[in-house]
Parts: sequence; C-alpha cells; structure tokens
Amino acid sequence: MSLFLVLVAFALSVFSLPVLDDSVDSITMQKRWEQGISDNAMIINWIGLGFLPDFDVSSVSEINQALPLPMAVVGDYIPISSDDTSLGGFWYHYNDIVGQAVKPVYMATIELSDGLWDFDSDQADVISQAMADLNNAGVPVWVRFAYEMNGCPAWNAWGCDPNGFFQAWNIMANSLHYWAPNSKMLWSPNIDTDNNNWGNYDQYYPGDDTVDLVGLSFYSFGIDQQENTVPNSGFLIQTAGPFYDTYSAAKGKPFVLSETSAAYHYYTGTQVAAAGGSNELQIKTAWMNEVLGWNTHYNFPNMVAAVWFNYQKNERDQTIDYRAILGNPSVQSMVYALKNW
Repeated sequence: MSLFLVLVAFALSVFSLPVLDDSVDSITMQKRWEQGISDNAMIINWIGLGFLPDFDVSSVSEINQALPLPMAVVGDYIPISSDDTSLGGFWYHYNDIVGQAVKPVYMATIELSDGLWDFDSDQADVISQAMADLNNAGVPVWVRFAYEMNGCPAWNAWGCDPNGFFQAWNIMANSLHYWAPNSKMLWSPNIDTDNNNWGNYDQYYPGDDTVDLVGLSFYSFGIDQQENTVPNSGFLIQTAGPFYDTYSAAKGKPFVLSETSAAYHYYTGTQVAAAGGSNELQIKTAWMNEVLGWNTHYNFPNMVAAVWFNYQKNERDQTIDYRAILGNPSVQSMVYALKNW
C-alpha cells in the first residue's frame, strides 16, 4: 500500500466518528454562516479550517492549491502605530485574497507596535476603511484586535494592561461598526491555565455589546514546550472548557481557535529532532484530532473555526516547525485526507 493510502486510512480511523445530534449541527451551521464561513470551504466535523500563512514564503493561493478545498479563514498580522499606518503587508495580499473563488474570512490580527496608549481613532479608521474595502469585494472580516492581551508578564507591546486595552478596544469597535458594519470584532486572549483553567480572562473582557466572536490562542507545545510529545486525548476540551462555557456557551457567542498549531522541535538550525520520541506526523495528527474531531464539535457546538499557524520559526532556543501545509509531505497528506471524514 502506498504511503498516501496509509495516511488516508489513518486519518479516516481518527476522524470518521458517529453522526451528531441534529440540534448540535444546526447550531454550528447557523453560527458558521452568520460569521461568513463558506460551506464550500474546508469544513471538518462542522468546523472551518483556516491558516495563518507565513506571507514571506507562501500565499493564500499556494496553500489552497495544496488543500482539497479552500481554506475557511485566512489570518494576517497587521502592525499599526501613530508613526506607521501602512498596514504592513495587507495591500500586498489583498488581490490574492479577493481573487479566490471561495472567499475566506479575513482575520485581521492587529498588532499595536507602540502600545495601547498610542492607539487612536485615526489609526482605527485606517483599519476600518481597509476592512470595508474587503467587505465590498465580498470578503467577510474578523478584526482580532490586540490579541493575547492577557499575557503577563507582557510578551507584546499591548499586553497586561486592562485599562489600556479597554480604551483601545472601544476605539476600534466604534470605528469598525461605523465604517465597516459587516465586519466583526474578535476578542482573542491567550489560553491561561491558572485557577483550574479559569484563567485571567474576566479582567480583559470588554463587554457583550462590542464582542462579536470569542477566540483563544492555544497550541500543543509538548513537554516543557521543548520536547516532541503527543498531546493527551481530551487536552483541548479539558483546558479550554471553562473559557468556552463562560464566554461562548453562556453568552451565545461563536467560538474560534484563532491561533493554533502543534510544535515539532528541532535543535536550532538543524534537522535533528529534539527529545521526546514522537514524530511530526503523530504529533500533528493528534492535535488535528483535538482541534477538529467529533468530540470537540460535540462539546463546543458554538465552535465555528480553527486557524492554523503555518510558520517555521527559530524561538525558545530551537527551530520549531508549526506547519501543516508546505512543510512535511506526510503531514500535508494527512491534512489533505481530512476531507474524507
């Protein structure tokens, strides 16, 4: 049997699961439709699969060519400050995005280069008017503003400052709802496992009136975030459950894994795998099952999408391959086979 058929059979064994209750499916379908996700995109167990491409080395078109169906969401990092309102690479990606036959949701991940207190309505209006251009071209938009703001000590210029975050968030929300009323505000903290996974989210929640979707950054990093180990079954549901229950289920908000991946670790600058013993296909297949499996849809019926961080980076004194597409061919074949769930 060829390697491809083996991978297909393996994926089918993981993702072919019992049919869900119709009421759970209808909840997801309605919320997915309301958030702009196309039924013709990559939908696995009712959850849309999207990507955060490394636009320095790949494009939306190149990733879509490696998929059986178009990506449901494309994420992009957009820096902005009072000194620079060019929106980074946004306009370079624009034609590629609007040119897709099946339009992905555009998830604009806004990075405040000079911090929360530098952000003002002029910057917000630049973002909003660009998002309105996308809407007018038929592209749905989620603005993932000042993401992972709850990380403390802060690992970005806009983190660990609730008051500053609320001020900046409200400026952005007011502008977006005025200039681009068809776009949506995505509140997206980082997973926080303190206090039995209840985390520090509440002090950063801006309020039901301005939040359209809720999301999390949540990765599988392996033991000590350094080793190649497979995530435990149920890890996602158990860890993200309190967040989902509080901010999605209780409030009726759609839920997104707005940044996720499974790390495969190499010793820096080499192709020598770090300790742990699991191979890349095992790790990424297990995490795809955590993210897109039947059990996740059943427990998180408001979950409409997961967006995969498709980068290779040098960080944490290692080279880490986060890619599902355009990296390891075996992993890419596994992802391709997901359409057969």
